[in-house]
Amino acid sequence: MTSTACWRGYIAQYQVVDGQLKLHDLSLNHRPRVVPGPRRLEPPSLNGVQAVREDEMFFCDWGFSNVNLPLGYTGGVVIGRDFIDDLSTHRGFDPVWEYRRVQELVFDKGRLVETNDASNDLDRRRIELKSQGAFDDAAKLGAIDTKMIEGLRRSYFR
Repeated sequence: MTSTACWRGYIAQYQVVDGQLKLHDLSLNHRPRVVPGPRRLEPPSLNGVQAVREDEMFFCDWGFSNVNLPLGYTGGVVIGRDFIDDLSTHRGFDPVWEYRRVQELVFDKGRLVETNDASNDLDRRRIELKSQGAFDDAAKLGAIDTKMIEGLRRSYFR
């Protein structure tokens, strides 16, 4: 089943195992081509794992579990934990500033080479913006995203 809540057409879950970034699970929308007879074309295997039909899954049609595919990604990934419910904006994604604990993971060809904790910096920015009344008006929330990201980019992230 396809949903407008999954615009990209897939949901990926990643893991860092022994310092290596890996694709762990993948759910995707893949409409099988109609072929003559009872046969149906399924997605090809991924890292030796066959796709399983996800009839009960709301967002996607097919799922690959425990793929453990090493990825050669170079760059940063920002992850958050401990969501702050009071700041939730229901805009289709959860901005980094809506989490209490935030880290940047830096990879070089899939190897984890650096971690940076941005939690305290974001906490200071939230306090500053709250004192300015930025969270009181929903119309200002887009500006908060921009201020948070630019502030962190200048002082913290590369």
